[in-house]
Amino acid sequence: MDDFSRCKICPAHSSIPAYVLRDVTIYVCPECGFHYAAHLDGPSPEEVPGEGVLTDRARNYMESRLLESREQNLSRLNLIKQYSPLTAAKCLDIGAGVGIFLDLLGRQGVVGRGIEPSAPRRAFAGEKYGISLNREPVEHSFWQEEFADSFDLATLWDVIEHVDFPRETLAAAWRLLRPGGMLFLDTPTREALDYRIGEFSYRLSGGRCPLFLETIYARVPYGHKQIFTAGQLVELLQSLGFEILRVNSRHEPPAPSFFQRLRPGKGIVVVARKPEN
Repeated sequence: MDDFSRCKICPAHSSIPAYVLRDVTIYVCPECGFHYAAHLDGPSPEEVPGEGVLTDRARNYMESRLLESREQNLSRLNLIKQYSPLTAAKCLDIGAGVGIFLDLLGRQGVVGRGIEPSAPRRAFAGEKYGISLNREPVEHSFWQEEFADSFDLATLWDVIEHVDFPRETLAAAWRLLRPGGMLFLDTPTREALDYRIGEFSYRLSGGRCPLFLETIYARVPYGHKQIFTAGQLVELLQSLGFEILRVNSRHEPPAPSFFQRLRPGKGIVVVARKPEN
């Protein structure tokens, strides 16, 4: 997608550059209001021997985040339990990170598979939890040809804002869910205070002071490519055929301080279902 005037989630072909940041330009669709970065990761390159090796520094960093991540993922697990039995369920965790959520699912009797594009994270998952993660994205023929209608659950925790093409990613997940299968996701919201302040500051300063927009979007591998509003995400999922069961109900405790509330959080939480028929 070199023509960023074409909106990523609606048929419009009239998006315009609205925020010119240090590393990337943010386009806005005038038809649906979607915001997205003029940057794509592109297809994942083939594995190169020695590339993405798990260094001691990377290992120590991932270890340092495990406690915080575990609490967050326990909250996510409790959310799923409200909607779906777990014993013997088949789950695809899209963007599995270091494998901690799949480890928690396995302890509940779930048969889990995971997708993770980062080689160091895949290596850590194998080393720490004995979990083998796939590098092939959910749109890849590996999944689409072999696993159609196979999974009871699909999860995208803090993922949809990072992918190149969110509509295609969610459509691919739909095809892998069995009829009646459940989709769970969370993602930062464009309605958060930090985003609103960034937009206001950018306009007020004529683009000289974008504040939080510079940290929300970054031209780095697997960085944020787009930020949704709740309405946009719901409309996208419904256009793909999902039934929305829950939206915007937080499953994390509120941030304890004002400054932490400014950080982009998991402002949108969606539970959706692929209809039985």
